Amino acid sequence: MKEPVSSTQYRFSYQIRSARDLPADFDLQNENLSFEFGIFLPQDQFPDVHKGSSHPARVFLLENHGLTIYTHPSSHQAVARIDLAGLQMVEQGRFLLRCWVSFFTAQIDRTFFFSSESSRTVSGLLKQIRCRWLPHNAPGKVSLGRSREIEDGIAFKFQKRLEKEIDTDETIEEMMFIPPQKIYQRKHLLRKVIYVPGDLLAITSQRVLWITDREQGGTRIAWEYRTLRTDYCSG
Repeated sequence: MKEPVSSTQYRFSYQIRSARDLPADFDLQNENLSFEFGIFLPQDQFPDVHKGSSHPARVFLLENHGLTIYTHPSSHQAVARIDLAGLQMVEQGRFLLRCWVSFFTAQIDRTFFFSSESSRTVSGLLKQIRCRWLPHNAPGKVSLGRSREIEDGIAFKFQKRLEKEIDTDETIEEMMFIPPQKIYQRKHLLRKVIYVPGDLLAITSQRVLWITDREQGGTRIAWEYRTLRTDYCSG
C-alpha cells in the first residue's frame, strides 16, 4: 500500500471546510475539533540548512471566539491560541515574495510567515476574522473619502490597496495621507537617494487602518479595533 504524501511536501494552500480536509499527518482527526473556517499553509520550499524552515506547514482553525494555529508535528512547536475578545491589532505585510501576518493582544504577539502564493488564502481567513472581531454596520456603499493626493493619482498603489482592504459594510470617516518621496542628496561627485515612505491612515466605521510602504518593495498593513470601541470613545 502506497504511503500518503506528507503535508510538508504540499506546495499549495487551501481552505479547510470540514475535518475531512485536515492533513492526515497533523493527527487532528481524533481531536473532536469544532471550527467554522480553516486554512492550510504549506512550508517554505527552500528552508535554511542551519535554521530550518521559517514558516513550517500550518493549519489555522477559526471558531466564533478564537483562532487556533497548529504547526506540523515535525517542527515541535506548541499549539498557539488567540482569543478574539482580547485581540487588539492585526498586521499583514509583504516584502518581495515573503509575507507575514501578526496578531497582537495585551499579553502576546505572534507572527506567522508564509509565501506570497498563499496571500489570497490568508486574506480569506482575515476577512472571516474581521467578521467576528470588528463591529458590524448595516451594509452600505463604500466611501473612499476625498484625499486630493489619492484622487490625483500620486500614489495609485495606496488607493488600490485601500479599495481592496475595505469591507462592503465599512465606511471611511476620516483619512490622512502622506505621499512617499525620494530625496536626492549630493556630496562631492556622489549622489545619494533617500527614500521616505508614505503613510495612509484611515478611521473607518469599524477600525483604524494604516497602510504604509515602509517595507520598501512591498506593502505593510495594520488595523486596530480598540480605538474604535464605542465605550472607549465615549468614555
